Amino acid sequence: MGQLGAENENEAREFLELVGQLGFAGELQRPSAGLKARLMASIALPEGVHVLRQSEGTWKQTPFAGVSYKSLFVDRETSMHTLLLKLEPGACYPRHRHKRPEQCLVLRGEVDIDSKLRIEAGDFEWADGESIHDSISSKTGCELLIISSLHDEVLV
Repeated sequence: MGQLGAENENEAREFLELVGQLGFAGELQRPSAGLKARLMASIALPEGVHVLRQSEGTWKQTPFAGVSYKSLFVDRETSMHTLLLKLEPGACYPRHRHKRPEQCLVLRGEVDIDSKLRIEAGDFEWADGESIHDSISSKTGCELLIISSLHDEVLV
């Protein structure tokens, strides 16, 4: 019986060595970017939490030269839109009316509001609903985080 136990022990040892080598037996393959992203998203975030990575989303050109935006979130219930707004050096966004309060955080550069007020990186500005900005412009270029109404009006 002792000999039978030794044979089983040797067989078990050989089996474990074989299993340990299985991971090196085939060609390594990386998962597709989509599969990896879905897997990471499914294990990393609690239900109801969403992340838009810096590399995700698309910058879209507005009808105004040198002004583009990237949509981050649209709340259909409140009609509020969170976006990044980028003005290239010398660009200008025209006169517009805020239908609801607008919030603006300067992330990079500096921006002139109505040619009267200059705010720069780290500054926060908000405008009341129904208020009008004559224009916003930037001599150096800027990037802004904006939360505003989908129903704001451009008054050209």
